[in-house]
Amino acid sequence: MLKQIRGWSRRRKMITGIGLLAVMAFAAFAVWLLWDLPPIDRLQAGMTLPSTRIYDRNNRLIYEILSDSDTGGLNTAIPLETIPLYCRQATIAVEDANFYSHPG
Repeated sequence: MLKQIRGWSRRRKMITGIGLLAVMAFAAFAVWLLWDLPPIDRLQAGMTLPSTRIYDRNNRLIYEILSDSDTGGLNTAIPLETIPLYCRQATIAVEDANFYSHPG
């Protein structure tokens, strides 16, 4: 193998070296990017948003939207399977009428 590499032209060696360097740089970037992602089972815990609170100029609470409660209020995450099919289809129709026909 070493004799075969010695027979390569200088240009071919440079292209191979640059290619290997690019692959290593991409791998290092991917590791850096994915290093501190949370585990999948913790993702759902981060989905609930805090309440929106509206205060007056004297810092008194006027109104609270999506108030926190023991059940999570209106922010409760539910499995997709529990939502009726017609509700899912209606949401898709309103949000993106071409959902099933475009590539993304």
